[in-house]
Amino acid sequence: MSWTSSYLGRGVMADVAAHAQVLALDLPGFGGSDKPRRGGFGFADFAGAIDGFLAALGVNELAVAGHDLGGPIAMHWALRNPGRVRGVAMLNTLLYPDFHPSVFEFVTTPATRDELTAPEGLAGLMRAGVANGVLPDDVLAAVAARSPTPTTG
Repeated sequence: MSWTSSYLGRGVMADVAAHAQVLALDLPGFGGSDKPRRGGFGFADFAGAIDGFLAALGVNELAVAGHDLGGPIAMHWALRNPGRVRGVAMLNTLLYPDFHPSVFEFVTTPATRDELTAPEGLAGLMRAGVANGVLPDDVLAAVAARSPTPTTG
C-alpha cells in the first residue's frame, strides 16, 4: 500500500491483514521516511523505492493500493509492472494526467514541504480533509511523531 503516511491506513490495513499479507511503505518524503531536501520526488524515484522495498522482501506479485499522493505513485508503478500486479485499490486520491501546480510545489520545493509536513502543517492538512475539521489529538500527535524532520542531501 502506498500512503502519504502508513499510519493513516492503519484501520484499513488491519482489516485487509485478516485476509492477506499487508506491506506498507512510507515513500521518501512522506510518513516516517527520510525527507531529503533535494530531489528524489519524481515517479522514477518513487518506483525505485518501491522496487527496492519489494526486492528486499522478496515480493514479486502483489495487489497495490494507493491513498492520497500515494495513489498516482502506486498507479504509475502498477502500469509499468502489469505482470506483477494482481489487483489495484485507490482510496481518496487523484489520478489525473496533469497535477495541480500545488502538488508539484509540495513534492519539489523543500520550504513548502517542510512547512506542510511540520506538526502544525500536518494538523492543518488533516483537518482540511475531514467534514467538521475536528480530529482527535492522539491522531494528530501520532502522525506528527511519525514524520521526521527534513534531512540534508
